[in-house]
Amino acid sequence: GDTYLQAVYTPWKNAWAGLTVGAGGILPTASNSALGSGKLQLAPILIPIFYPLGNERLLTYVEFRDFISIADATHFNSISVAGDAPATGLDRPQINYLEIQPVIRYSLSRDWYLYTEPVFMTVNWENANALSYRTAVRVGHMLTDRLGVWAQPEFPYGSNRTGNFNFKVSLFYKY
Repeated sequence: GDTYLQAVYTPWKNAWAGLTVGAGGILPTASNSALGSGKLQLAPILIPIFYPLGNERLLTYVEFRDFISIADATHFNSISVAGDAPATGLDRPQINYLEIQPVIRYSLSRDWYLYTEPVFMTVNWENANALSYRTAVRVGHMLTDRLGVWAQPEFPYGSNRTGNFNFKVSLFYKY
């Protein structure tokens, strides 16, 4: 499939809340058109974070990914910068979607944690106005203080689902 890269930074945080900002990108590395969009995409990220227990053992947040303007809630856009037109059946090269991802993370120990994250995604607002949904459960493990790994099965559902089953793994570094 395509490769997703992300960098985020938390400029503000206290015991009960925080704000994270960043950027993501999708590299068109899929070996088959059914596994990816065929387009290089860039996206800003905004993540308000809440700490219900006043510490990092339990945290909740909502990640807004792939939008351009918070002021106009009807036109959040992923920015497509290169590649062939997506395989939508339409002649428009524009990829235009928003992902809203509410997350609950619970730390089982210093090194292990669980996530649950339903994802609400509007795919190609200009082309189809089709909503898609998926639910995921992630298990993560910190290998060192800064290096971690996670695995995540995803279950798409609804009439506009983006697949039947996805499995993602990631190696990440915290600096």
